[in-house]
Amino acid sequence: MNNNHTWLLPAIKEAIRAGNLALARSLAALGKTNKISGIPLLEAIRRGEECLEALQVMVDAPASFATFDAYAAAIPAGERYRNWLGDTPGLRLIAGTGWHDGLPGGYLWAYAKQRADGWCVLVGDCDDGLIRKRCASADEAHQALDDLATLAPFAMHELDAFGYESESTTAS
Repeated sequence: MNNNHTWLLPAIKEAIRAGNLALARSLAALGKTNKISGIPLLEAIRRGEECLEALQVMVDAPASFATFDAYAAAIPAGERYRNWLGDTPGLRLIAGTGWHDGLPGGYLWAYAKQRADGWCVLVGDCDDGLIRKRCASADEAHQALDDLATLAPFAMHELDAFGYESESTTAS
């Protein structure tokens, strides 16, 4: 059997979009748990999530979580982060995986910001992780945000290969 599971998550997402929870469960069972664990959607399926709507929200999170209100409505435990992130212009919530849990539901937050030294994209979790990518322009920063949604789910350390670095090692 092919041990490269890059095809698995897209196939599971398509099964959920089609409303076929049985197929999604069967596909999730194919993956070796130690190779593809920590992905919020897979973890929800493996623990027996029965609500197809909840899984569909997780599948389409990068598009449907364009605002904090939609996120908090779908995942009420996220409400406690409203004062911290709720009014952030251009906030994106992106499916994450890795050492840090991220926001409830396993999401990382990201947004583009203009600073004294130019534009950047900031990506963080709910704990202590914060990374940024320097960008030459607002357009480049917004393209980097779109690229993050395409790459999801990911662990923050995986973004090193795409020019992101720890915020603590970069001066503003």
